[in-house]
Amino acid sequence: MELEVGAATGAGYGEKSALRTAQRNGYRDRDWETRAGTVELRIPKLRKGSYFPSFLEPRRMAEKALTAVIQEASHEELLSQVGRSRSHLATSVRYRIQGLSTGS
Repeated sequence: MELEVGAATGAGYGEKSALRTAQRNGYRDRDWETRAGTVELRIPKLRKGSYFPSFLEPRRMAEKALTAVIQEASHEELLSQVGRSRSHLATSVRYRIQGLSTGS
């Protein structure tokens, strides 16, 4: 969410920029109900305009959105492990995909 809000406002949290188009104005709390349980979210508010997280798109099933968040986090983790061997990364990816498909 922080990256999306940074892109929407033209600057990251606490960053000064001449390209800034909006300021943040706190957070709104929202409970996100999934089959795995309740996730407490703090969604950034803007002084002008609005922001709604892309993974919470209206009319999108919560399960698909949760999967998207997990996949994005896994992708970012894999990118941070670029120095590891290819076989180790392939094993890690296979393990994560199996975990997602079995629900563990």
